[in-house]
Amino acid sequence: MTAKTRLSSPIPRLYERPLVVFVDDELAFLQSSRALLYKMEAEWDMRFFSTPEDAVELLTSRRDAVLLADWNMPKMSGLVLCNAVQRQTLGHYLILLSGCGSTELVVSALNQGIDDFVAKPFAMRELIARIRVGVRRNRERCRVQRVMSGLRNDADTDALTGLRNRRWLLHQFADRPARAALARTGVGIIFADIDHFKAFNDRHGHPAGDILLQQVARCIVSVLRKNDVAIRWGGDEFCVLCYGTTASELGCIAERLRAAVAESLEAIPGEPGCGITVSVGTSFMAACGDHHLDSLIALADKALYLAKRNGRNRTVAS
Repeated sequence: MTAKTRLSSPIPRLYERPLVVFVDDELAFLQSSRALLYKMEAEWDMRFFSTPEDAVELLTSRRDAVLLADWNMPKMSGLVLCNAVQRQTLGHYLILLSGCGSTELVVSALNQGIDDFVAKPFAMRELIARIRVGVRRNRERCRVQRVMSGLRNDADTDALTGLRNRRWLLHQFADRPARAALARTGVGIIFADIDHFKAFNDRHGHPAGDILLQQVARCIVSVLRKNDVAIRWGGDEFCVLCYGTTASELGCIAERLRAAVAESLEAIPGEPGCGITVSVGTSFMAACGDHHLDSLIALADKALYLAKRNGRNRTVAS
């Protein structure tokens, strides 16, 4: 079970065919390179452009290309193209081609983030070998990023229920871009606590308690909207982060949650009167408000306490 929405950076897709992009205003060079490369490396996805502007759209839509650009082009030099692509989309392997291979030129290009420099004229076998280096680098980078993404996801996920965990929620409010996104919309917090969970654990054992936590998690997720995120706060307490909501809509979501648990779960299957219930507390901050997580949590926790004190199996708004 996973959160329904996430605020995270995209991971490059690992395409089966490496993308190799040539940009050179010399049509004769492009044509000869195309013929030789298709003959020697047919499995690559190769694109050839005579103007840098035509290549930009493709390069900004992908993050795994090997780009070969001629340094001296009239409207936009290869170095300017590479720098422009880097500003918009990190991840491409950049190779500059030039008829002038002076040390100063090479050092300048490498200091500006270019990965490799090839002086014209060159042996096609050498160029292919350098492109292969870029292909390997891109594939390894994609693999590492996917591993890191998986580790981050594991760190932000509760192992028992599959919901997001407290660490994930705290990160949403600590991360500036994520917090800015939250500030543009009404945000609500729902706290739900399983009533008499300790007594249930004492009577039926911890394995049964774990199953109950999983069942409650499924009930919670079943009533949420597309952009709401269910979180296991800790122990028998759950939290829901609601984006783009109003105070009244938040109350409806919270009540649906409470009712879903009460109507769906029994402590002992087949024994009437042994139902599982949750007490629910909510807090809300309007769009453009000062979205401090501590305040939202404190208000929702206070409302949850009132729901417990007033008889349990009820929803209270702060």
